[in-house]
Amino acid sequence: AYLSNADLSNADLSGADLSGADLSNADLSSADLILANLRGANVTNTQFGNNEGISVIMKQELIKRGAIFEDSPGDRSRVLV
Repeated sequence: AYLSNADLSNADLSGADLSGADLSNADLSSADLILANLRGANVTNTQFGNNEGISVIMKQELIKRGAIFEDSPGDRSRVLV
């Protein structure tokens, strides 16, 4: 699925198969991701935060793959310049 730049904030994506999806630059903040499959998804600059279904281990893996968590230390995505 090509979901680059999509606004999926607050979406119910529980159980969704997003494996291999292009989620780059998408907004998934507050989306329900319980049992969602994000394996192999492109999460470069994808905004997460306040998500149900994201474990600490999954969060660390997503950050390594380029995801941005608004509740992560050092996150400046909401700072105006």
